[in-house]
Amino acid sequence: MLNTKQLLSFVLIAASAWPAQNAVAQLVKPGSVVKANSALAKGLDKAANQALKATAKVTIPAVAPKVAHSVYPSQALSFIPSNKAPKNTVLNPKIPVTPRLETVLIYGTERERYAAVREELQNLSIQMPKEQSANIANYLRHSVPPETMRYMQERYQQVLNLINDHKQGVTAFFTYASLPGEGRVPNMQEKNSLSSAMYNTLMAIRNLKADLPDDPFLAMQDEYWATAYEGFNPLLSGYIRTHAVMPRGDLRKFDHKEFDLMNPDGTDYVLPQADTLILDPDDLDELDSYAYVRMRQQNPPITPENAAIERTELLKHIPAGMHIAVINDDALPLINFKAWGDKGYLGEGAVVDTFKDGLQFLKSMKYVKYDLILTDLLVPDGGKKMMKELRAKDGRVPVIAMSKYDRGEAGEQGLFDVGMDGYLWYNNNVNEGAYGYIEVLRALKNYYHYKGLHNWIR
Repeated sequence: MLNTKQLLSFVLIAASAWPAQNAVAQLVKPGSVVKANSALAKGLDKAANQALKATAKVTIPAVAPKVAHSVYPSQALSFIPSNKAPKNTVLNPKIPVTPRLETVLIYGTERERYAAVREELQNLSIQMPKEQSANIANYLRHSVPPETMRYMQERYQQVLNLINDHKQGVTAFFTYASLPGEGRVPNMQEKNSLSSAMYNTLMAIRNLKADLPDDPFLAMQDEYWATAYEGFNPLLSGYIRTHAVMPRGDLRKFDHKEFDLMNPDGTDYVLPQADTLILDPDDLDELDSYAYVRMRQQNPPITPENAAIERTELLKHIPAGMHIAVINDDALPLINFKAWGDKGYLGEGAVVDTFKDGLQFLKSMKYVKYDLILTDLLVPDGGKKMMKELRAKDGRVPVIAMSKYDRGEAGEQGLFDVGMDGYLWYNNNVNEGAYGYIEVLRALKNYYHYKGLHNWIR
């Protein structure tokens, strides 16, 4: 629509041009032909010049260019013309497009639920004990080599870093989500980011807690992040605290007696503990002394003769020719298992590969198809930590955990949930090279008995 000023200008222009247009109309009759340089052509030029002069005397007002449509949704509070928007997509793809999103506030029962979660998290924070990174040795079931202690300290610090990195964002969400008129429903990207932060932190805490189950700081942090995760996603309520984090991939049901590899009649497979045991790796230097070896064998848990008889019987129930991987950060078990394999004590044709950490072992899986894996729990990058990658590489190889953690204190349910197939508790007999293999063979006999009984896939 023309405004009043524009309409008046148009009328003035038309009026001033009318005499010239009339003159041209009088000179040129309909259907006539005008020749160049003729008197009629010169008359037309004169009339056109007069019309141009009349038009030039009128000032034509500037008309504002039409505003382009907004590139943002109509619900936005402010509009930006498309010709003013940042150049993106094809011309400059490096500049990301940040769309304006409609704000949806949190109301009613949902806000009240977030308020309850916020209050519970605040109470847990008040009760939170001091972190125990400097006191790891106090919460270990047994001593570990210096390399493993450094590894445990690094893992503890990584968990502390995750807690510090993510706690502020989680606290801010529950605080604003529970305030009237403040909290808004997070978009999908924000939901994924918050969910990943809570999940990753909780899983890191639980992996470390499996090795330090008596650490009060880790126990309370587990409760804090489980509460936050379930409060953020009510569909997970009850699941986080009771179910496996990673599916096993088989239909086996957890049974304590079977997982602890106890005898079918419920009795224990462990030999009576010897009075003289090799406890320190430094003692290896003294093994060259025959007198020292004789002293260590004064009160063995089983005589060599009886061990040979029982070994022959046990090996009838264990597959022959197995390729076995043993992962342990202690030198003595690695030496003994290697020697037992070479002597045929672990089955005819058995081959034993030994590893001091989980990373070396996982790399070896690229070239070797193992039939059995025996792993210590407190070993760098081994134990539970390696299970996800291990199961991605091989879903059928049996994995037996070995540790001095007492049964019931090793977290057998958690070991089962991440895909392990048994827990072999051992005392220091395993370091008595002449006899320790009997305990191992007894436990393995029980595993293969239960496997055949239930038709386990591994």
